[in-house]
Amino acid sequence: MDLSPEETPVLDSYQYWVRVQHRDVERFLKLFTLLEMDEIEAIARAHEQAPEKREGQKRLAWEVTRFIHGEAEAAKARDASEALYSNRALENLTDAQLQQMFADVPSIEAQLPAPLLDVVVQAGLAPSKKEAKKLLQQGGLYLNDKPLDAEKRDLTRDDLASETMLLLRAGKKRYCLVRVGG
Repeated sequence: MDLSPEETPVLDSYQYWVRVQHRDVERFLKLFTLLEMDEIEAIARAHEQAPEKREGQKRLAWEVTRFIHGEAEAAKARDASEALYSNRALENLTDAQLQQMFADVPSIEAQLPAPLLDVVVQAGLAPSKKEAKKLLQQGGLYLNDKPLDAEKRDLTRDDLASETMLLLRAGKKRYCLVRVGG
């Protein structure tokens, strides 16, 4: 992994460090941060008591990403990472963050305002408006990872998760990133 900010996107950098193995947390904190040894040992002890919380990895990710990319970018990466993995609504993200978070997700372009069901069909999340309506009524449609419950709804610029994008999801795993044109 190249640690230069020009070669490593900030969210990729943050996610790399959050994913390190539990056994490597203390060693990596010693190697890749400027934290004092007593603080590293305290972080490692807390991490050992509840490794499932990944607090050691999060601190490592924060420290390394802040060092490479600066505090403001590290905060954006942390917020984007938490949004991605915490089941909270996606909001106040940049286009770059949203694009990076959902790089492997299909995307479409749409003009807003537009009827929700039309966009769901255009996104390929349902084969017809009838099926999209059924999915909506069953609670299986999400906008920016927040459940949708309104049937006759139009998508507007107020629904954007970033400057020009929003995220639609059907069920648990079918996503589409919607880019808003002019």
